[in-house]
Amino acid sequence: EKPHERWEMDKVRTEMNKLSSKPPPKLIDLLRQNEVLREDMLRLTDKTRDDVTKIQDLERELNTQNELQVRCDILEGELQTEKQMYTSMDSEMKKLRINNVNLMSEINCLREELNSEKETRNAWITRTAKLEQQLFDTKMRLRIPLTKIDSV
Repeated sequence: EKPHERWEMDKVRTEMNKLSSKPPPKLIDLLRQNEVLREDMLRLTDKTRDDVTKIQDLERELNTQNELQVRCDILEGELQTEKQMYTSMDSEMKKLRINNVNLMSEINCLREELNSEKETRNAWITRTAKLEQQLFDTKMRLRIPLTKIDSV
């Protein structure tokens, strides 16, 4: 009950007492109606307070959901960036694999060339050794001192 309401009620009661010791029925009925309305008003005030609290709770929940949505959007953007980076890395890996295969093929060709050159070198060494042996054998058959042939 607010002070001004109490003051009005007191004023009405004082007026009633002045008029007579027993108030008129219409005034009593109006006072009852006034009391009922006042109780209704208090109930509505309480309900309004409860509704305001519920609205504030819902606003907080909505703000939380909005914050979560913003975070989700940020994470989704990061995920898309990661996917693009993965796709780019995957593409780069495929290029590197192809390059690796090409390099291995080139290495194998170079090995074959090297082996061929080794075989040629070994053939020359063998041939040189045979020729040196033939020369030695020829010198021995001729019985020419080696120093004279070497100096020629």
